[in-house]
Amino acid sequence: MARERFDEFQKIPGAVAKRAGSLVAITVQPPDADAAERVLAQVRYNANITMNEPPPIGSKQVGGMLMSIIGLAGLLLGLCLVAGIGFGAFRVILRKLGWSMGDPEAMITLHLSNK
Repeated sequence: MARERFDEFQKIPGAVAKRAGSLVAITVQPPDADAAERVLAQVRYNANITMNEPPPIGSKQVGGMLMSIIGLAGLLLGLCLVAGIGFGAFRVILRKLGWSMGDPEAMITLHLSNK
């Protein structure tokens, strides 16, 4: 289409035209033909194509993701276990040193069955 229009624009008397890709630029009756050529020389066409297709998800990628999830859950479970054992050991050590907080055998009961 640009090729056809370019030929038609060149037939106009006193017009200077330039085609770049699918663009057609034209100056009609310019006061200076050299200035018109310089302006038209700045017209450029750069085609950029971008593919916006999602990448395919294969069973290998899904399997790897599931293994990563299971590994993370195992790591968190192990850290919780270590933290719990560490906290219990800390409390036992404090109790043996006599630095326990309050009565270790004390427990608060609400006695809700009487009401």
